[in-house]
Amino acid sequence: MHVGDGLLTTPAQDPDSVRGKILRVNLDGSAPADNPFYDATDGLTPRDLVFASGLRNPFGGAWRQSDGSHWEVENGPGRDRLAKIVAGRNYLWDGTDASMAGYAAYNWFPSHAPVNIAFVQLASFAGSGFPADRLDHAFVSESGP
Repeated sequence: MHVGDGLLTTPAQDPDSVRGKILRVNLDGSAPADNPFYDATDGLTPRDLVFASGLRNPFGGAWRQSDGSHWEVENGPGRDRLAKIVAGRNYLWDGTDASMAGYAAYNWFPSHAPVNIAFVQLASFAGSGFPADRLDHAFVSESGP
């Protein structure tokens, strides 16, 4: 699950908040035991669910079949980010446009409002008829004019 920071900067850096994070949960709502901050000794806490932190407003996400990685597109105040998500990583959102460059594979500047990402891959609709040379490419949709 992708959860925005709620227009507040501090939750993204607060390990006891689910805001500004990418959460990983089991289908029954429990926390996977291999999540980076999981601790079975203290009951279910926000830390148990956190997969990655330090994000402003992660919108779309997609799993890439070729390497099993998760990617996200995220809206910043004036700069947007495309990033490969690594378990346990803090993506450094601190309220500034400069922090949106942290771990970015690509930045839109000025902001373009990316809202979703999809990889062209055989696991998704058999590649949807795209030519073979387009397999494993990411396509990002944007919001707005």
